[in-house]
Amino acid sequence: MKKTMRSLIESGQPFIGTFMQLPSVELTEMFAYSGFDFLIIDMEHGLIDYQQAVAMTRACENFGAAAMVRVPEVDEDKIKHALDMGASAILVAGVHSYQDALDAVRFAKYAPLGSRGACPAVRANHYGLDDHFTCYERMNKETVVFVGLEGPEVIADIERIAKIEGIDILGGGPVDLSVALGYPNQLEHPAVLEAIRNVKRIANENGKLYAAFSESIDAFVESDEKEDFYMLAGDNWLIGDVLKRLSEEMNLLREKKKR
Repeated sequence: MKKTMRSLIESGQPFIGTFMQLPSVELTEMFAYSGFDFLIIDMEHGLIDYQQAVAMTRACENFGAAAMVRVPEVDEDKIKHALDMGASAILVAGVHSYQDALDAVRFAKYAPLGSRGACPAVRANHYGLDDHFTCYERMNKETVVFVGLEGPEVIADIERIAKIEGIDILGGGPVDLSVALGYPNQLEHPAVLEAIRNVKRIANENGKLYAAFSESIDAFVESDEKEDFYMLAGDNWLIGDVLKRLSEEMNLLREKKKR
């Protein structure tokens, strides 16, 4: 059975994912096989086009990870294409207002929940080989909508956003939030942490999950706090950490072997 974000949420078990920014099926297979529960195919900051994204989605499915796609903005065509190609969840970046959050749901869901353009022959419905009449209701239930809140204005409106039907996950966009609050990349700054805690509290009070993010898995392991689910760095960051350590070891080797 294909793993989906909905099945992960309903399992009640901890689940962990990361961002895939490099357009590589092989890397996607490796990350999925290594044990990540879900992978976020990043079409906002990554170098990934739709052909590459659908191939990476297949890699997730084949190697046991749920596929989520991050689109760069609240855009009807981008959201529709990402979901039509079979992603089980959509992460909509650039949500700056209550109306943006409403539109994210509207573009991701079929009527009566939204206005997503309907076609029964998309990959998400096995190119029309599945039932043409119940597919829209099924996909409305299965599709997970994650809105990425960016900027202090939208954080201030979190009470209303958290009540929107059809949103499953809220995220504070910690890097964007740190920049907006005047503490760029200081993810542990008290003001950033307080804003994140507030979003999580309100999300949970309204039956939504909060997406916890860290650059290091050690931070999650060492924390006593139980998160709704865990997002770890990204392929660039994780590979970069390995290469940095390797670079230091190569310099030690060169120094040791000097003639």
